[in-house]
Amino acid sequence: MKIPKRTLRGPQGPSIADSVEKCVGCLAQNDLPGARLHCQQILAIEPKNFLGRILAARIEYRAGHTDTAKQWLVGLSREFPHHVEVWNDLSIVLVGRGEHQEARQILENTLPATGHSPQLAERYIEILLSLDESQIAIDYLLSHPTLTGANASLRLLLADALRVQGKYRESADLMEQTLQGSPRNETLFRRLTAIYREAKEFILMEQTLRRWLAIAPTNPVALHLLDSLDSISSQSIASRASDAYVKTVFDEFAANFDQSLAQLHYQAPQQVESVLHAMIQRDQLRPAGLRILDAGCGTGLCGPILKPLSESLLGVDLSPEMLKQAKARNLYDELIESELTLYLKKNADNSAANRRFDLIVICDTLNYFGNLEEVLQYSFQSLQPNGILVFTIEKLMAASTGDSSSSCVLATHGRYLHNPVHIEQLMSQIGYAQISLRDCELRKQAGEMVVGTLIWGQRTNQSMCAKR
Repeated sequence: MKIPKRTLRGPQGPSIADSVEKCVGCLAQNDLPGARLHCQQILAIEPKNFLGRILAARIEYRAGHTDTAKQWLVGLSREFPHHVEVWNDLSIVLVGRGEHQEARQILENTLPATGHSPQLAERYIEILLSLDESQIAIDYLLSHPTLTGANASLRLLLADALRVQGKYRESADLMEQTLQGSPRNETLFRRLTAIYREAKEFILMEQTLRRWLAIAPTNPVALHLLDSLDSISSQSIASRASDAYVKTVFDEFAANFDQSLAQLHYQAPQQVESVLHAMIQRDQLRPAGLRILDAGCGTGLCGPILKPLSESLLGVDLSPEMLKQAKARNLYDELIESELTLYLKKNADNSAANRRFDLIVICDTLNYFGNLEEVLQYSFQSLQPNGILVFTIEKLMAASTGDSSSSCVLATHGRYLHNPVHIEQLMSQIGYAQISLRDCELRKQAGEMVVGTLIWGQRTNQSMCAKR
């Protein structure tokens, strides 16, 4: 009699159930090698196991192997044409690859066959919003009222679509209705605050923030946004966002950060990449062998750009959850959890030459700093002679304040806007040379492109500290 392979493994071999549980646990901890090991055990026992294959796709996607992930899921979709989880995962992978239209088409074909699954409907509306198709999203949800009636997430997406259309009152009304059923839900207060901010209803925004603080008096996000309102009528603004605010915001969004930015057409890393390539072509920067600091590295979106140029690549970020995502990329030689100014100061105080960098990149991080003097000074001191600093800011337009002399403002969305002219002057005082500025598009917000400025400069042998 032929003995089944499972029997040959003996009683001590891992079971499929155990391996699935361990694989899921490793994925939750971003332990991709561990997850891959347990997934291989599942597929060794049963090569066609559904869970094993869908977990394999998730592992490959997390590892950045999106072609392989897509192949797994396309194969599963043919075998299981009505399985919601397969279509959900496939749409996530397609969006991650920038193939939004293909994801949209797949879901439009699949939604009727799955009885308009709420899970797939959520994904569909998110994709429509990322494609600036808010009216189609509204029409779909209004034509399926049972979805929004039974699903709070879809009600919130409808509110988002109405907000994009500028129908702020309708959007706020939906949010208030949802708050009635969940009066201590801080996420709802945050989203209602965003609606009133975009509507420029600052009195209602302040009232919402105070209602939020009534249930959560120490919430750093609500406190920071209230500060942004105070800065409208006051010349005094905090020098930077608090550590608690930055940690809270980015820890919460870390797991979905890359996907969210993709939907906002995030371009800051690509803008940095274009400048680095131009400097390499002009022989201002070596094409390899560099000691590089990715300052405010987040989930490591600049990692694939910086790694090929590096001898060593170090990332620093304040958010431990963002660093977990960066670690999973396996690109960084070292990752450090620290507030950026504090790290740079310690590094600047260390006179050892091997602690200095050939290149420091600060991409989409100084939006949370008001006063840039310290961070630019310590970056200067942390560079090797002739080392390069490249960073982005969100640009302060004269129309934002009515005063072209302002150096920065804390905007009501909680980020700082900076005057590039003031930054150029400050860098010159510190001792940077070859300072260059270029306006660029960073991402979309509320349907409009966020204008930023890409700035770079080189370390010379003089510094503001020496002049003083």
